[in-house]
Formats: sequence, C-alpha cells, structure tokens
Amino acid sequence: MKRTLFLLLLAFAFVGVVNAQEVYYKCIANNVSVRKAPSVKSPRVQFTGAYGSSGPVALDKDEIVRGTGKVQSGFTQVDYVGTYNLWYSGWVSTQYLKRIYKCKVCKGKGFFDEICPNCDGMGVHACCDYTGKKRCDNCYGIGYK
Repeated sequence: MKRTLFLLLLAFAFVGVVNAQEVYYKCIANNVSVRKAPSVKSPRVQFTGAYGSSGPVALDKDEIVRGTGKVQSGFTQVDYVGTYNLWYSGWVSTQYLKRIYKCKVCKGKGFFDEICPNCDGMGVHACCDYTGKKRCDNCYGIGYK
C-alpha cells in the first residue's frame, strides 16, 4: 500500500513538472500597459534607455512575452525583452494576451540546427537574430506560434 501511494505521488509530481513548462503569450492590442502590480491603479514599469532616457513600458500588437505562471485579479505576470535587450518583468491585463503554442515545425527550438546560409551569425541580414542558425519561417524564429 505504501509503495502504491509513493508511486502515485511520484506520478503526480512528474505531471506537475511537465506542466510547469514555459508559457508564451502574444499581445493582441497596441500600447498595452505593463504594470508593477496586478492593478490598473499600479504604476507602469519604466524602461531605461540611452543617455538616461526612460519612460513607461507598453506592449505593441504581436509582441511576444513569457508568462511567469502567476495570474491575479485579471492580470498575468510576464517577462520580456525590451529596449536594448534588457529583461523586464511586470503585470499585463490578461484580456490583451493570447496564449501561443510550441511550433510543430521546429519543436519550440525557434531555429533549425543548420547554419544560416545568409549570414555568419553576426546578424548581417537580420535573418537569424545573432545565432548563426537558420530561422524557422513557420514561427519567425521564436519557437512559439
């Protein structure tokens, strides 16, 4: 009995680990605020730009963000790459996010394993986002669609 219970608990733990994989979203509107907390009254996250410039972070339509797994009061916490490839974290109203799924062509890798024929990995033709690998045209290289 104890062994059966142990195996059952182990199976449920494994299912939890499998379901804990990263979830990505696509923004479905323009100028969507990214907030510091899950509330419309919360201040917006600020970006830091060149020469000390800064301003409020907003997502544009079709921008991709990674979910952290936290959802509260109609908001989803997300991480994303913004200005100057800096990572930002904040809360976005869930109504403006659409879940996207792992690309079946590249199986979520985003880039095929072959070297990009158009550049040497330096992004000369912006085809491979500095990886030197050929971009998956099915998902535009992000691995999710």
